[in-house]
This record gives sequence, C-alpha cells and structure tokens, in this order.
Amino acid sequence: MSLKRGVFLSFTDQALLSATNFLVGLFVLRHVPKSAYGEYIFAGAVLLFLAGVQNAVAITPLTVLAPDKGKSEAEFRSALATGQLLLLLPFSFILLLIGWGGGHFDLFSKGMATILLVAGIVAPGFLLRELVRGMLFQRLRVGTALLGDLMATLLLAGGLQVVGKILPDQLHLGALFVTGGAALVAGVLFAVPAGTLICSRWGEITAALSEAWQHGRWALSGVVITWLQDQSYIYLLTFLLGAAGTADASAARLFLAPASLVIASFGRVLLPTLARLHHERQSLRFRRVAGKGLLVVATTVGCYVLVIAATADHLAAAFLPASYGGLRWMVLLWGACTLVQVFRGHFSWLLQASRCFRPITMANALSSVVTLLSGALLISRYGPAGGVAALIVGELVLTGLLWRVERRSGDGDAID
Repeated sequence: MSLKRGVFLSFTDQALLSATNFLVGLFVLRHVPKSAYGEYIFAGAVLLFLAGVQNAVAITPLTVLAPDKGKSEAEFRSALATGQLLLLLPFSFILLLIGWGGGHFDLFSKGMATILLVAGIVAPGFLLRELVRGMLFQRLRVGTALLGDLMATLLLAGGLQVVGKILPDQLHLGALFVTGGAALVAGVLFAVPAGTLICSRWGEITAALSEAWQHGRWALSGVVITWLQDQSYIYLLTFLLGAAGTADASAARLFLAPASLVIASFGRVLLPTLARLHHERQSLRFRRVAGKGLLVVATTVGCYVLVIAATADHLAAAFLPASYGGLRWMVLLWGACTLVQVFRGHFSWLLQASRCFRPITMANALSSVVTLLSGALLISRYGPAGGVAALIVGELVLTGLLWRVERRSGDGDAID
C-alpha cells in the first residue's frame, strides 16, 4: 500500500473514531450530572493507560523490529501478541480489586468505586481491540482496520440506544459497558486478519517478549511518564477539585478531540513507514517523508484549531448544557496544547523509528515533573484552566528536549 493511500484510509478511520468519541462523550455529558461525567472521563483515562502499556510492550517494538524478521515475522507477531495479553490481563483483576476495595473501605466515593469496577470488566475487550488495530496498522492493512472500527461503531451506536432506555440514570456506566462489548466483538472477529493468533509454544513467547523488552522497557517507562504528563490534569483536578472540575476541562477538550486523533492517525501509518526506511538506510527519504508529514499534520490541525476557536461560544451554546458555559478560554488553551503536540509527535516519531527510546523516556521524565509541579500550582490558583495551562508548559518542555536530541543525532546517526 502506498503512503498516500494509507494516510487517506487512516485519516478516514480516525475521522470515524473522532466522530464516534465526540458523539458518545457528548451523549454522556448531556444526560448525566457533572460528577458522573467526570467519573466516566477518569475511567477512560485508566483504560487509555492500559492501552499505552500494551502499545509499549508489543506494538511499538513489533513495528521497529518487524523489518528485520523476514519470513519469521508472522510467528514473532503471534508470540508477542500472546505474551503481552498474558501480561496485561491481570490488570483487569487489579482494577476490580481497587474498585471493590476502594468502595468497601470508603477510600473514595461510591461512584468512583463503581466506575473502576466497570473499567475492570471491560478492559479485556478494550485491550484486544487496541491490539488488533495496532497490528493491522503495523502490517499497513489500514482498510481492514477501518472496516473493524466501522463495525465497532455500529455496535456501539445500537448499544447506546438500548442502555439509554434501560439505564437512563446510570448512562455513564452503560456507555462504558457497551464500549467494551463492541470492542470485544470487533477484536475477536478481526484477530485473524491482524495476525493476532494464539501461540502455544512458551519458548517462542518468552523469546519474543525478551527481544521486545530491549526496546519496550524504555517505551514502557516513557508510556508511564507520558501518561502522568498527558492525563495529570484529570487526576489533579479530580483530587483537588472533584469530578465536576474534571468535567469542565474535559468538556472543552471534546471539541479538540478530532485534531488529536488526526495526529494519532498519521502516526499510525507514518511510524511503520519510517521504521522500514530506517531499516533500509534510506536517510534522505526518511527525512523527506517525515518533513512532509509534519507539514500536512500541522496545516490540518492548525486550520481546525482556528475554526473551533472562532466558533467556541456558539458550539458550547449549541451542544453543551448551560452548566458548562464560558468555555472559550478553555477551548483556546486546548487548541494551543494540541498545536504543540503536533511538533512533539514529529520528533517523537523520528526517534522511535530510529529506535532511540531511552532519550525519549529521559525527556518525558523531566517534562512530566514540570507538568505535575506546575499543575499543582496552577490548578490551585486558576482551577481547570490551570490544569490545561500546566499541560502546555509540559508539552513545550518535552518538544524542546526531543528537538534537541533529534538534532544532535543528525541525519547519519538517526539512520545508523
């Protein structure tokens, strides 16, 4: 598949996911109290963390190691997929245990305990679907990934109609259940096209995990740190201002979600392409493809941010309940954060394709400390807006550090 066709299908796929996430989020937001919506966002952040761990220990190492495998790539993929599922499934039990223990011993609210229990139940299906999607993109079978996401979206739409009628007072819990169920069905049905087959040979599983760990250990550290940085506003707002504060910040972010998904969609196609160019030692094309990618993403995201910023008040009035008024500044802050993430993503993709995971982790570690410290200070003073401002500070620091590392690597070193 050509890069242009892959990018087009990936953009189409991410447009579908973006519209789905926006509409589901808006559906939940409009039908539950602020505190319940904040709990829903909190559970989503936990599931995204698990998906990030999965990406670090399986999908990213596979993407950069696959070009070296030749005819044994399929066996390596199956062994790695089986191994990471065995490692991650216990996290579902941990979520269940935390939810039960937190509610039983009154460590946090009943609503938060319940949402964590539900997250633990739906986690296996969510992780399976993300694994299948990641491996389809690694194989550049983007059209098949799009078909799977379309199926999941249709199942989700039908399921939400049902839970809206039978669980109107607990819609945030029902939406989470339906999301997990749709993901499980799509994951099972598309596992074979993705090459996500079960490997029963323990020796191959441990060998694949061991090889992946050479890069995955740094990628995993980076995921944990990045998760702390990207999602810190959720946890800080939840614990400092309550779930309602999280709802205010997340409501404004809904309108910028499509731009963030554009960045992710391009990365899913661009990273495997850059990894293969790195393997083939095509230094000039490596730089040219990355540069064109940055131009396309920056232009697309920049235009979208400008449109959303100009229409923020009208959008809020049209789509959000009256309790979410006055979000213009929040939307502008999220727009600025998203634009910085475009450049952060560019330098991160270059370094990942060049297998430079350690410097990414070290840069993330420093920027996450900056984000957390500035978040604690700014949230206490400016509320939800302070949380987003802290994210911008952290993203600027991270982008600068990655740029410095990538610049020092040079054209030749990046391909060596």
